[in-house]
This record gives sequence, structure tokens and C-alpha cells, in this order.
Amino acid sequence: MAQELQQYFLQSVLINDNKVPRDWIFTAVYVEKTSLKAPLLKLEIHDATGTVIDDWKAKYGASLVAEMGDPNGNAGTFKTDFFVTSAMLAGDVVTVIAVSEDVRRFKIPSPRTNLHTNKTPDAIFKAYSGKLKITSSVLKRAVTYHLNAGDKPSKMLSQIARDKGALCWVCRGEFNFYTLADLMKQTPSFTYEGNNPKAEYTLSKMRLLQQEHATTAKNQYRFVGYSMTDGYVEYGDSSLPVRYISDSDMETLRNMQLSLVPKMDIEVAGNPDIKPGMVIEIIVYRYDQENRIDESMPRKLIVKNVAHFEDRVGYTTRMILGVPNK
Repeated sequence: MAQELQQYFLQSVLINDNKVPRDWIFTAVYVEKTSLKAPLLKLEIHDATGTVIDDWKAKYGASLVAEMGDPNGNAGTFKTDFFVTSAMLAGDVVTVIAVSEDVRRFKIPSPRTNLHTNKTPDAIFKAYSGKLKITSSVLKRAVTYHLNAGDKPSKMLSQIARDKGALCWVCRGEFNFYTLADLMKQTPSFTYEGNNPKAEYTLSKMRLLQQEHATTAKNQYRFVGYSMTDGYVEYGDSSLPVRYISDSDMETLRNMQLSLVPKMDIEVAGNPDIKPGMVIEIIVYRYDQENRIDESMPRKLIVKNVAHFEDRVGYTTRMILGVPNK
């Protein structure tokens, strides 16, 4: 068993309780995001005998359990249950795409209306998180949200996140809900450096992203709510168009203008410890003795999306890093 757990990242896979020989899997991509749209897993499996589809019944609805991580690293390995959404055969290669079972549960329309009146956000999270461990910012103020019959819990949870200026995601057995302000207060988990061969963690590739307008377009409004005691309450520049919302709380109106803006797309040597929501420090050195460090880019950035890619040649980690727009 110890000999089997020596892969770069993907250690083992079970499909409908059948263990897939690790040498059959020649490509694996595992994606995590700071939203309720991931984790996702894509596998390319060499199957000359038709075992995966014919015998193990890999198809829509099949169960898949993957063990990932570095058994010799700081964080060890973790297991995730997946729901197979497709298993396509081309020649002797089966391409399996699966979504985290925990995320799929948030996407199932509710059969009944659930009223959450004057409850803390944590109390609402517990109603939907199942066995997931809840890790979140401290939010003690009671709120009121309703999940209508036919609506998906992910829609309501994402709305709570937007109202609180927060990010909401599922990752490695945890349900995470953190405000952008709290995420930026973290100490960087890793420092990656460019143009410095002596650095402990180096950048393999880096590309700057110019997506601020596209990301913040939905926030470019003067948000207005109506209070029975204070009348109309608004937040935003007076030159912006008005958008009315049902909440008159000033904190909510302010948070409606917050977004996590992608700033950088980087590739690094495979690092299984990198997760969404982490803060990464980026230092890029110039070939200029008088002005060594490039100060044009932010130093601390939040991991928005991360993809772990492993094939028979090696293992790389790709990240989209961003900063709050305010």
C-alpha cells in the first residue's frame, strides 16, 4: 500500500467501489474555486479492455472517490466523493468528468420552502452543509433569507455571500464563508518569486489579467433600499445609475459594490497544499540593479481558482489570483 501512494498528486480512484489501477490514469485535472461551482475532476483513463464503462458502469450518476494530495507533505492526503457527470469513450481512452458530491447537493432544487428568519449566517449554513465542517468569518448579526420551493440552495448561499462582501465555497471537506476583508488579513501561505533562481518557490509562468471592468460591471450602480424608518437609503457614486434592492441595510448596500478582481494567472511547480481562499505573496524581480522589485503589481493576492494538473511527465499547479476592487 505504501508503494502505491507515491504519485505526484492523484493517489487513488474508486469508481462504483472498483479500484482503478493507477497506471491506467495518464492525465488528471482537479479544479477548486472560491464559488459553489467546484471542485471538479477530469480523468483520462487508458482502458483497452472496456472495463471502466462495460464492467464498472462508469456513466452519469456513478460514484467516484478520489484520494489526492502528497502523502509525504505537510497537509497529507484528502478524499473527496464525486458524482460522475460524463464518461466518454474515444478509442481506448475514457474521459471521466465529475463534480464534488457536496457541491451537487447544493445544486438540487429544494422540494419545499425554507424560511430562515432572524438567524445567524452560521445557523443557515448548518441547515445545508451536511457533514461538511463550517469555517467562516465571525458573523453574529441575525439575517433573514428564504429558500423558495424549486430554488437551489447554492443560489441563496451565493446571495448571502454577495450581501456580506464574502466568498462562499466548498473545499476538502469544509464549507468556507469568508469576507474579502478577512481573507486579505491573512498571512501569506506561500511566497512565489519571479526572476530569482534562489527562491524557495519560483514562478514558472506569469500572465497579467486585465479584467477589472468585466468583473465589476455588475457592481457599477448606486444601490438603493427603502427603510420604514429612514426612507430611501443609498450607497454609491451619484453619477452611477440607480438599482433598487429589497435590503436597506447600509452594510449590504456597500458590499454590493465589492468583487474579487482577477489580476494574475500563474503556473508553478505542483503544490498540493494550495487551496482557494489562501493569500499568496508574489515578488517579481527586474533586471535593474537600481530598482530590483517590480512594484506595479500587488504583493498579496487571494487564490480565486486553482487547478492541479498531473500527467505521466510531471505535476503543475495553475492559479488565478485576485484582489478586492475596494
